[in-house]
Order: sequence, then C-alpha cells, then structure tokens
Amino acid sequence: MKESSSYQFILREGLHVGKPQALCETLLDVLSDRFGQVPVELVAEISLAPELLALRIAIRGGNKVPSLAEFRLAIS
Repeated sequence: MKESSSYQFILREGLHVGKPQALCETLLDVLSDRFGQVPVELVAEISLAPELLALRIAIRGGNKVPSLAEFRLAIS
C-alpha cells in the first residue's frame, strides 16, 4: 500500500494538513484509471465528501472493488 502511487500522491499533497480537494482528485484518478470515465453524478458525490477519513477509505476501496456499481454501494 505505501508503495502505491496513490498513497505517495496523498502524502505529497499534504494529507496531514488536510487537502480534501487533492483527495477527491486522487480518488477520481484511481476510479478513472480502473474503470474509464466516471459518471458525472459520482464525480459530484465525491466532490461533496466533507471528511478526509471518508475520502481516504474511498480511495482504498477504489483500488479493490470490481466495478463502479460496487464502489457506489461501498461508499453509501
């Protein structure tokens, strides 16, 4: 996990000082790399996520779920 590019990006972007926008972008990058274009509705939902912990958990889940549908279920 610590060697993954997503994890390294989060560290570089300053997770410890709280940059929710950077985490949103990372999550969207992870999902688009895995599944192609992310639906606009899901982009909006992710962009509104207020908590850093929730975003971190979602990024981890985005690396593991087999589909966007499963990802949506996991974060709801």
